[in-house]
Amino acid sequence: MNSNNIVCENSRILNGAVPYTKNPLMEGFTENYFETKDHIKLRFLHKGEGMPLILIHGGIDDADTWMLNAPDFSEYYSVYSLELRGHGKSVASHGAHIHRLGADLHEFIEAIGSPKVNLCGWSMGCSVIWSYIEIFGQEKINKGLVLAGHVWTAGRLLILLQSPAIHGFRKVPPLQKRLKCVSTEV
Repeated sequence: MNSNNIVCENSRILNGAVPYTKNPLMEGFTENYFETKDHIKLRFLHKGEGMPLILIHGGIDDADTWMLNAPDFSEYYSVYSLELRGHGKSVASHGAHIHRLGADLHEFIEAIGSPKVNLCGWSMGCSVIWSYIEIFGQEKINKGLVLAGHVWTAGRLLILLQSPAIHGFRKVPPLQKRLKCVSTEV
């Protein structure tokens, strides 16, 4: 195995990050791939330094979903826009159920090697975050933001619309500026 790969029990960040040029709004981002333990290659976009902020898109979206927010976030965080299996360029021949997506998130967090991360999910991405928390707990989560998320509880579907102030994100100007239009207080 190449020593330049970041390894986590058979899951790893693959070599070969290339400049991402498809979308001019994402200038400075690199396009990368992560291989899960079950050998599925997931695409992610990355830019920035500091504590990781992992962005998780909704259903039928891809890593580009965050193109209006990710550049601003990268001024404050090391931004990873993770593409879920079965979406965009991330293939899935099997295992695209919500608990597997939560496990993919866990493996990605382990592979980037940060003791704590920030998570931000949109739509189905919120369910992935909830699944991750249900399976792996909150130890690795520094802050979390759920935008128009949904979760089943006691046989009822709850729709969660939370403001960017939830979980300590209030001081990030891009969130104040861009996300208030899509969220409301619970």
